[in-house]
Amino acid sequence: AGTGCGKGRVIAALVWHLWNSGAKRHVWLSASNDLLADATRDFQDIGADLPLCNLSFHSYGPILGGGGLDAEGNGIIFASYHLLVSSKTSADAVS
Repeated sequence: AGTGCGKGRVIAALVWHLWNSGAKRHVWLSASNDLLADATRDFQDIGADLPLCNLSFHSYGPILGGGGLDAEGNGIIFASYHLLVSSKTSADAVS
């Protein structure tokens, strides 16, 4: 499906439903890190105030409470495909 047909809104609604059902940790994989703003808007538009963490802001290692997640480490980790396939040295340059 092309741009603007609601794929992000459907993902946000599914995550919101799962969150309300008790699943508090999610990973959102995207083609581009630029779509984080769109994902944030989709959550806001459906009234879901969930913690959203941009994985590109973190170096390798554990993501502790804070950094976009809640104190228990719950929330949505947003990552682009490019970030996941990058080497450690190039990922350090991104963050």
